[in-house]
Amino acid sequence: MEVVLGKDGIKKEIGIKEKKEKGHTIKMAKDLEIKNMNTIVKIEPTKILYREKFDKVKNLNNDFFDYVVEQYPSKILDMFEDTLKEDSEEIKLLDSQYFKLINEEKYLNFIVEVFEKNNSTCYVEIATFKNYDNDFLLKILNELDIVDKYILLKQIDVISSTLETRYIVKDKFLLKMLFKCILRELIPIEFYFLEKPLIVFNNFDMSIPLVFKNKEDIWFYKEIAEKHSLFFR
Repeated sequence: MEVVLGKDGIKKEIGIKEKKEKGHTIKMAKDLEIKNMNTIVKIEPTKILYREKFDKVKNLNNDFFDYVVEQYPSKILDMFEDTLKEDSEEIKLLDSQYFKLINEEKYLNFIVEVFEKNNSTCYVEIATFKNYDNDFLLKILNELDIVDKYILLKQIDVISSTLETRYIVKDKFLLKMLFKCILRELIPIEFYFLEKPLIVFNNFDMSIPLVFKNKEDIWFYKEIAEKHSLFFR
């Protein structure tokens, strides 16, 4: 018998059978986690009109970015608190690929937490993949980490078999791979979260435009950004 402290603070004895069952449950959970890690989730085409969550949008055309920024509250997600001056020392850092890569994790942690706060569901618009060719694909693969290469290659049969440009993402590893693609300026992708409506547009020099449906949500997402050493400006 083993004596342990229960949730109510009272000591109790655990028999050998109960101890074995507990160990078996933990092992099953670990096995399931390993199994999930070994499964690369595929992107799913969707016909959900997620842009219409922003109900002021009536004309969904190529000027969508300009229109939605004009109609809704917006911020820039950045690693710098203020807009950099052209002659500042910090702006020179943005010419360094090494500097960008060592700061990537902040952005990835941010987007994963946003994803989790939105029921682990994200919609993405990937227009350029509709007409991809081998040279285009190789260029992207050359810029990705080895794990992300596997994830991207797993998506090719889905992307090449549909003319749809809208997809649903329900896996954080797939989300992170796609987000790296905009952080490294490889593919233009828009990310849409609907639980607390948010649009994440394409990055330039690690500055990412965010559009919110209402001002209250700015503070919600601002706390997440600050938690991961990022700023809204």
